[in-house]
Amino acid sequence: MNMRRPSAPPTDTELRRQFEWALEQALQGTGRTGLALDSTVQDALLAVMDSAPDVPADLVAAARTAFAGQLSGANHRSRDAELENLFRQSRQSA
Repeated sequence: MNMRRPSAPPTDTELRRQFEWALEQALQGTGRTGLALDSTVQDALLAVMDSAPDVPADLVAAARTAFAGQLSGANHRSRDAELENLFRQSRQSA
């Protein structure tokens, strides 16, 4: 029995399961929202889905790299740095 609270974030194992399922769906040209995958991963999966059924290997590799970035926190750090840069630019032009 799973004793996690329903609102607890998914584990890495659950995220991997979601990603592999979503990648298989994208390779077939279908997809689903509402997964616990970040926007970087979802964008990469959309690129895969848009290229189905003849998906180039580099798009699959990019999706796997994006997912690795979610697990490591690199996607989050990159997004934070982009937002900080935009904030700095807006303050300089004000």
